[in-house]
Amino acid sequence: MAAATTRAFAAFLAAALLLTACTGAENTDPTDNATPAPSNGNENNDPAPDPVELDAETAAALLVARFEAVYGLPPTPADELDIDAAGEGIVAPGSREAERIAGVLTQARERGVIDRGDVRAEALSAPTATGGDQARATLCMSQDVRTTHVDTGEEVAEAPAPPDDWLRVEADYVRVDDQWLVSEITAASPAECVPPSIENAVTESWEAFTAAWREWERTGGDVDELVDLVTEDHAAILRSFPRFDPVDEPAPQTDLQLHRASRTSVEGDWCRLGKLEEGIWQLVDGAWLVSDAGQFGTEPQEDPRCT
Repeated sequence: MAAATTRAFAAFLAAALLLTACTGAENTDPTDNATPAPSNGNENNDPAPDPVELDAETAAALLVARFEAVYGLPPTPADELDIDAAGEGIVAPGSREAERIAGVLTQARERGVIDRGDVRAEALSAPTATGGDQARATLCMSQDVRTTHVDTGEEVAEAPAPPDDWLRVEADYVRVDDQWLVSEITAASPAECVPPSIENAVTESWEAFTAAWREWERTGGDVDELVDLVTEDHAAILRSFPRFDPVDEPAPQTDLQLHRASRTSVEGDWCRLGKLEEGIWQLVDGAWLVSDAGQFGTEPQEDPRCT
């Protein structure tokens, strides 16, 4: 299977997983899906507390908590799943996400299996207001889950592990009694994303790598500074290169763009001499190391981005 086809198929599977995890029993009455109007929680007419503003960190934490309401359930007899309490304090009562959690747990009770694992999420920008007590945020999230038996927590052996790609979602929030709650999560476009923490770490890796690469060219093949920035396999390739005539002024690498990521790998490209060069990073012992870099195509073409 071609690399592009494989990536597209992985993205499709991960998106399907997201939608499955978010989809429960559907209600045919659209009025029943409306998020209830927030109350002031003030029966005695005391001064209302200052509203809590929704920041990027809180938005991401609420998104993670919404999925942990399902993925983090301990081993429990199926008939003892507390469907009514799941998501309390996390999702808005009567919202689409409340219905989806109830739907997933109802299916788990009937089938005896449920996905368990963890979700990571980072906001791609600060949440924006969509109404007086409503907000929306675009986030990058990754699910690492396995199908398990509800009562024991053990994995279902025949169930394949889905990809852990980072995917873009939009989350809607509503403020109820001065507490922000999740009301709905939808897949966003483009599907693929790279969370800020990984983007920052890989950018630092790329800057160190390209500086060492130019030094390699200036010295005519001294790889001492390069090998600590790449995987062992790539270091072996670099060490096998013969010495060459030094380059006085190596061409700079510019305009790094990262396109897709999983929890352990990142793909991106940059410009050099009017053409795109591509790079792949692998997470090794907590460090993002280059595992491949260069012009991967047999006939690299000039790219308008690099002119």
